[in-house]
Amino acid sequence: MASHRKSKRPKPSGALSNKVLSWFAGQTATFGMLTLIGALSFAVIVARRYSGFLIDIGSVDQGTYPSVIATSDPTVTSCPAEAPIMAPSPAPGRGLYILIDRSISYKQDTQWALDTIKHVLGETLSADDRLTASWIGQDSADPNNTFCCEQPVPQIEAPSLPPIPVRPVLEQTLSPNHEASSVEEAQRELNNKFIVARNKEKTQKYNCDMKKRNEDASWKLQSWHSDELSAINAFWQSAEPKFSITRFESFTNIREAIYRAATVLNGDDKRQVRYLILFSDMNETYARGFSGVHPYLSNVTVIVVLRCAQATKCEELKSHWTEEFAQMNAKEIIYIQETYPEEKLIDLLARR
Repeated sequence: MASHRKSKRPKPSGALSNKVLSWFAGQTATFGMLTLIGALSFAVIVARRYSGFLIDIGSVDQGTYPSVIATSDPTVTSCPAEAPIMAPSPAPGRGLYILIDRSISYKQDTQWALDTIKHVLGETLSADDRLTASWIGQDSADPNNTFCCEQPVPQIEAPSLPPIPVRPVLEQTLSPNHEASSVEEAQRELNNKFIVARNKEKTQKYNCDMKKRNEDASWKLQSWHSDELSAINAFWQSAEPKFSITRFESFTNIREAIYRAATVLNGDDKRQVRYLILFSDMNETYARGFSGVHPYLSNVTVIVVLRCAQATKCEELKSHWTEEFAQMNAKEIIYIQETYPEEKLIDLLARR
């Protein structure tokens, strides 16, 4: 019986093995060379692309970049945006005419009226107010009854302030181009970063210039305001002693006093805010009949600080004088009957 043997694949000879290895080595070298050539070609293409890119970056003015980096340093104090401080427009002063009753019927309240109005004027006098004060007596039309002051409170001209810095013109960032390559898009984004940084630096410098300018302007305005207050105080220190009573009179001619006040207030075209303030019991007695025409109180607010003993009498007087003032075309008629009218008077005179 024939025996069966397993067939064996013949082993390659040494020559064949060397051929295979040589072929494989050659293929590997060829592939490596092609890879190197491809890499170098790609590097050349990229270099050409980036040569233009570097030129574009150069056009972004890289000289400002270090300062941009410095500005974004968190250790550097930033200046918040603020509006420029402007010089105030001086408001025209008010026309103030004070009438104080010195008749016998009001004798017990005359000093109270003087003390009240002195307190109110000390709190409310402003630059350019024109203050006049007269007595209500038997000859109220007599110019000698005017005891103060017939002149305006001094007004100091507002200072000229430092010029306002010019707001910088900011650059617009570049819009995306959907047809651009990825490299060009990367270039656009980097350029925009430079633009944003430069805009931030310009804005920061503008804000800091404005802050410095406002500090100088604020100091000038504070100094001016202090000087103006000093002028007002000096005026009032000179005027206040004149508010004192030396004698009383037997009769009360209220209409003549109002007529004289209306003449002064209406003759001052500069001051459109006008007040006529009367301290009186409004109980008129005549030394002689009033012969003048009705006073004209257009654009004048009339404030009557009324003192009378009986409530019924007060209402009758208010009704009578409301009708009288209406015929004089008074802008507004206000009665004050409080024991301490200072606060209300101060609030009313604060209106402009």
